[in-house]
Amino acid sequence: MSGIIGSVESKSGIVGSDVYPAGHVVQTATAAQTGSVNFGGGGWTVITGMVVSITPKFANSKILVTMSAGGSAGDGDLSYIYSLISVTDTGGRDANAHYNSQGYGHHTSGSWLSIPIIVRCVDLPANINTQTYQLKMRTTAGTASGAIINYGASAGVQEGLITAMEIKV
Repeated sequence: MSGIIGSVESKSGIVGSDVYPAGHVVQTATAAQTGSVNFGGGGWTVITGMVVSITPKFANSKILVTMSAGGSAGDGDLSYIYSLISVTDTGGRDANAHYNSQGYGHHTSGSWLSIPIIVRCVDLPANINTQTYQLKMRTTAGTASGAIINYGASAGVQEGLITAMEIKV
């Protein structure tokens, strides 16, 4: 080995540092939501801290987006938590990379049910423009079905994280 860090050596010499086998992570970007956000009542709420941008090195890469946070559903007989990860890029693309709903039964008025909020999706941007992924949340329509992301965050616990990973195809 020639001692060059970050390079790959082949029989014909040094190939270079931009050689990534299929399935390998090329780069990652992470952001955190440190405070709690109430998103109950029906309409979409932008979770401002849960936004991450990544600029793919390869046009055919996959972008794996993961998000996790502690949450709490409240007061309704049945609270449905809806998550949406929207994606925009510097080339003008505006789409939904992920949409999901999860139901949580909750029958005790005036109390809250602790829940995990976990989202995973794969995006195929097909370009090398900067991709920006934004988490939005909502509950079942109506004021009785409230929900909070990062419940207890004021005590420094359950910090929400969003990560984008470029995966070489």
